[in-house]
Amino acid sequence: MLLFHHVGEARSRYSRYLAEILRMEGFVDFAEEDISALEGSLLARHDLVILPRAALSRAQAGQLVDYVRHGGRLIAFLPEPQLSEVLGLRPSYRGLDGGLLHSDTQHPALTGLCPEPVQVATPAISWSLDAADGLSRLAAIHPAGNEDQESSPAVVFATVGRGAAVLVSYDLPYTVARLRQGNPEHVDLCFAGLVCTVGSNLELGIGNAAMCHLAVSTPAIDADNFPYDILSPFFYETDLLQEPLPIRAGRASPPTGPGLGVQLDEDKVAFYRADKG
Repeated sequence: MLLFHHVGEARSRYSRYLAEILRMEGFVDFAEEDISALEGSLLARHDLVILPRAALSRAQAGQLVDYVRHGGRLIAFLPEPQLSEVLGLRPSYRGLDGGLLHSDTQHPALTGLCPEPVQVATPAISWSLDAADGLSRLAAIHPAGNEDQESSPAVVFATVGRGAAVLVSYDLPYTVARLRQGNPEHVDLCFAGLVCTVGSNLELGIGNAAMCHLAVSTPAIDADNFPYDILSPFFYETDLLQEPLPIRAGRASPPTGPGLGVQLDEDKVAFYRADKG
């Protein structure tokens, strides 16, 4: 698996966050390259290429299409028109300011996914699907609060030659960052008396300890009235800490001691290293 970045391109700044999302979801065995290194022989060494939002030349777009036609698999977020149009998507020149993502869980590729709509907190481009064979809509964005406006394809599966591509109409890592961290424009609202909560995302013990300290030290987090959750201790068979977090009767307290108050089990760290021989 190969993930591209575009160093110096402001629109691609969340590609590094995409790498962290992949690692958090357990995908650690992937390579990373700058978009300037994109060429046929590099693509041919990988069975899956992930392209974040990035400016492409026509030559680079052509190489990606050739890669897919010869059996490669591509996931592209907010792809450039010279790439999406070749794959059968026509821009409708209408943007969407976020909305709700509805997935077609009846599609074989999405079997088992949660059917509930998911918020998209960032702008998305609008596409029209050509009548050509090989295109199927996996998900659509419905404008929030405007039921009369037509939905737009958000995730499209395209079969091209011997390969396939999944095209996403919005910047996924950016919208995840917005949902997890909030809109930077709202950073000072806590001074107006507004409070919030905090939740986990299957972190290991180090992340859980940091979350506990954040919750008790941030005035805007009202854990008494809006309880936060720590899920990962109930999902993992083991952790990297010498001692588990003090979770008793549904309540967690920040560990005491230097730093975050936890100590790593170095034997477990050595055992679970992803880069060991």
